[in-house]
Amino acid sequence: MNTRELITYIKRVSPAWSRQDILEFINTTISTVYSVPTEAMRYRDQLTGKSPVLTTTAGQLKYELSVPVIGADIQFIKEVYISNEVYTYYGTRVEDSIKYSIKNANGDSNATVLFSEDPMGSSYTIDCFRRPNILLSESNEIDLPLNLVFPSLYRGVIGMIEIAEHGESNSYERFDKEELPEIRSVLNSGPTTDLFLTSGSGF
Repeated sequence: MNTRELITYIKRVSPAWSRQDILEFINTTISTVYSVPTEAMRYRDQLTGKSPVLTTTAGQLKYELSVPVIGADIQFIKEVYISNEVYTYYGTRVEDSIKYSIKNANGDSNATVLFSEDPMGSSYTIDCFRRPNILLSESNEIDLPLNLVFPSLYRGVIGMIEIAEHGESNSYERFDKEELPEIRSVLNSGPTTDLFLTSGSGF
């Protein structure tokens, strides 16, 4: 199952909407799914397999975490560390003494780290979650393991179309109350790469 096939399924029951319109409904549904952090979107450096490292510039306090800065557009920040090492003292984690504040992504702006003191060119490890890919065309891949969540995603998109047409939708109410938590549970289970290995709609 891919983006083009999903649009075709939806087009069969919602023929009045163009394929581009349906693509936008899919984008909106995916954004809803990822409006909270999930393990599937936890960002790892592609070379090291570890959390990415932010290299600072002396005198610069604010850093918007985007592809040029850290390798990905970041939506949520969990923590900032001095290094990738996790230090413990008799089983208790010793927190790094970094003074900073974070602002998660809002609109077109990515998540931001604001240091309270000059970072002086030091490097910091960022535990963070990337933004889902925006579907610009039918050839783009959906940032969801469709083999596991296709039926739920399908109903979510159909529900959004029904809301656009009628102002309400039983399908979307079911999606929001029952299936959205289930999708997020899937996205928080097991190693991230395992979720995207197999294919098949399950529909």
